[in-house]
Amino acid sequence: MTPQTQGVRTSRPSGARSPALSTTAATLLFAAAAFTLFYRHSHSGLELRDFRDGVYYAVVALLDGGNPYDTPHYLQRYPVEQGYSPYAPGFLALHLPFGLLSFETAQAVYFAFVCGLGVVLAYLAWRYTSQQSNLAVSLVMAAALLLSRPGSWNAGLGQYALEFSIGVTLALCLAPRHIWLAGFGCGLTLLKPTYGVPMSLLLLGSGRTRIWLVGVAFAALLSLAPAFAVVRAAGGIEPFATSLRASLANFSSDTTAAAATGPERIDIIGLVGFALGANPSPALELALTAAVLAAGTYGLRRLVVATNGEVTPLALVLACLTLLICTYHQTYDLVLLLVPLTAWTTVVRWPTTRRIGTLTLFALLLFPMLNYLSPQAVQVHLGIHGLASSLLTRANAVTMAARRQTTQPRSSR
Repeated sequence: MTPQTQGVRTSRPSGARSPALSTTAATLLFAAAAFTLFYRHSHSGLELRDFRDGVYYAVVALLDGGNPYDTPHYLQRYPVEQGYSPYAPGFLALHLPFGLLSFETAQAVYFAFVCGLGVVLAYLAWRYTSQQSNLAVSLVMAAALLLSRPGSWNAGLGQYALEFSIGVTLALCLAPRHIWLAGFGCGLTLLKPTYGVPMSLLLLGSGRTRIWLVGVAFAALLSLAPAFAVVRAAGGIEPFATSLRASLANFSSDTTAAAATGPERIDIIGLVGFALGANPSPALELALTAAVLAAGTYGLRRLVVATNGEVTPLALVLACLTLLICTYHQTYDLVLLLVPLTAWTTVVRWPTTRRIGTLTLFALLLFPMLNYLSPQAVQVHLGIHGLASSLLTRANAVTMAARRQTTQPRSSR
C-alpha cells in the first residue's frame, strides 16, 4: 500500500447498486400486477374456463384412456362446458403434468404459469428486438402485459395464447442464426392450426425452410404418443377422424367463435362477417385468408431479402399482424402485439416513413391493448348499447386491419 492510498477507503460507485434496485422494484411491480389479477379473478372463485375445458380435463381424459376429441362423450363424462378444440395431439403432451394434479391445485399452478409466460415473452421481445438483455425492463413489460386487456383475459380464462406467442417470437426473431431454437418455436405454433398454418406459410415464403422442417419434426415427435393413445381409444383411425371432424364442427357452431356473432374476433373474416351481418361462405373465408397471407408473405420476403436474412422491426410487425388477422383469432391472442410494440420502440425513424407515421402505427398497435370497453360485460355495466356498443366491440378488428395496411412495403420506383 502506497503512502498516497494508505488509510483511504475505497467505495463502490453510487450507480453500482442501481441495477439491483431496479430489478427489485420491477419484481415488486410485477408481483403487484400478478396479485391484482389473481384477486380480481379469484375473489368469487377462480374459473379459468379455457384451462378447465381445453387443457385440464382434456389431459385427464387422455390419462383415463379416453378420446377428448369425442365431444359428446367428453361433455357427458367431465364437468366442462365446451368440447375440446381440434388442436394437434402434442398440445395434450405439452400440458400433461397439469393432469396429474387435483383441479384446484392445477388451476393455481396454471395461473402462475401464465404469469411466468408473460415474463418469458417480454424478455424475448426486448432481448431480440433491442439486442439488449435487461431483467428489470422485462418484468415491467410483463406487468404491463398482464394488466392489458388481452393479458388480463389470458389470466382470467386460463388461455394459452402466450404459449403460441412465444413460439411465434422464437421462430421469427431467432432466424436465421439459431435454427434449432427457432424450429422449436415453430413447432409450438404448429400445435394450433390457426397459428401453425400461417406461420408455416410465412416461414416457407421467406426462405426459412430449415426452421419449418425442424418445427414439423418437433410437433410430430410431441404428438406421436398422444396420437397413438387417442386413436386407440377411438377404435381406429377412421373413428378418430370422425371424432376430429365432429370436434371441428362443434367449434364452428360456437356463437362466440362465429364471424358474424363472435364479439371478440379481431381477424379480417370476423370483420367482414360483422359488416355482412352473416358468416362468410367457406369460399369467401378462404379467399380472404389467402389474400392476407399472400400479401404478408410477399412483403416479408421483400424485407428479409433486403436485409440479407435479418428480421427487422418492420418485418416483425408485418409478420405478427399478418398472422393475427388472416384467420380466426380473438382478443386474447393480442398478447402477441407485445413483440411488434417492443420492436417499434427501438425505431426512431424509418428511412421511408416520417415520424408521424411511426407514431401513428405505434398508437394503432397500442389501442387494442388498452381497449377495456370492448367486453360486453363492461358495456352492460356502463349502459353502452346500440351502435356505440358495436363500434367499441369491433374497434380492435378495425385497427388491426388499418395497421396491417400501413406496414405493407410499397413498391420502389
